[in-house]
Amino acid sequence: MARGALLLPPAGGAGGGRAGGAPRARRAGAAALGLAFLAAGAFFVATLAGGAGPELLEREAQVARREADLARREREVEARAASAAAAAAAAGFAADVGRGGGALEGTLGPPNSGRGGGAEGGGGGSGAAGGERPGVLPGGERPGVLPAGASGNAFMRTDSRQMLSWMPVAYVIPNFLTDAECDKFVEVAKKTMSPSGLALRPGEKMEDQTNVRTSSGTFVGSASDPLILEVEERIHDAVGIHRSHGEEFNVLRYELGQHYHSHHDYFDSGYGVGANTNRLMTVLLYLTDVEEGGETVLPLEGEDGMARLSQPKVYERCDIGLKVPPRKGQALVFYSLKPNGDFDPQSLHGGCPVVKGEKWVATKWIRQNCQRRNTGLCLPPGKPQVPEETGPKA
Repeated sequence: MARGALLLPPAGGAGGGRAGGAPRARRAGAAALGLAFLAAGAFFVATLAGGAGPELLEREAQVARREADLARREREVEARAASAAAAAAAAGFAADVGRGGGALEGTLGPPNSGRGGGAEGGGGGSGAAGGERPGVLPGGERPGVLPAGASGNAFMRTDSRQMLSWMPVAYVIPNFLTDAECDKFVEVAKKTMSPSGLALRPGEKMEDQTNVRTSSGTFVGSASDPLILEVEERIHDAVGIHRSHGEEFNVLRYELGQHYHSHHDYFDSGYGVGANTNRLMTVLLYLTDVEEGGETVLPLEGEDGMARLSQPKVYERCDIGLKVPPRKGQALVFYSLKPNGDFDPQSLHGGCPVVKGEKWVATKWIRQNCQRRNTGLCLPPGKPQVPEETGPKA
């Protein structure tokens, strides 16, 4: 038996005899050694075969082309698989933020969440990758999770957010809540709903403000349900301000035609609020989808926003500035104060009338100072700013 018979069977089939089998076996062996040796193998075979060299070289060239084509196809298949995996990972990231948990390196979203397992839900999440807390990762389980300080989190949250505006600072976090969390807010709030009130300046009368805010609402504390506590903790992780600075949730229902004319969430000097105690930012959670209307409007958004104050009935309008549509599970965050503590007049905002359907929202106001002084949650106070002497003393 020729030495090449120990390699692959002849390309032409099982037969072929001793005389034809040896060259074919040698050709198969050369192909198995790789494309880089095909030319040398062809030359070797052609030398043994004598006058048949050109034919064998052509056949070897055909084999080389087939091998190269096969290798190219395999690379294309691998590339398509890698592309599909990357696309699936990207889709899973978009769906898991605020909903999936566990599929990535922790999430801003809650554990065991997701609106189904399809393109929107991303399969939800479970405790499989989350360790003791489903939906989040304990330190060290995935690369990138660093050892935390004594007051920090031993897990990583990630989110996907869109900056809607820098004037005022406003951004949205999609899929921040699960359907179950949205529904829990509504369930708890329904028990104590009443017509929404207004914070009035000295001398103002409620009867003069009857058409400013037509919704109904109630306040909901984080202790009312574990899901609501989880949402509160997630909010403060997202904005980087301790949860002791947050007021209770104000849950509102807007029925057909109901609205809230544009207003500021900060308290100006007319309210008598002390220094460094004002509302710093607002987190607005959309608890339902609305068929039509119900947008949040920021009428003074943009570089030329303040000029719109000269327009008639600017506080009642929903056709100027920035409009944010209500989407169930989405969070809208905007700042009422600037970094230096000044009021941001461009944070003026309102709730547009509901045209079709019903709108439920939960508002979390976050203040400059601690709001939980009787609970032991407050962080130690900082050091007041005082002018520092600079330069050499006289």
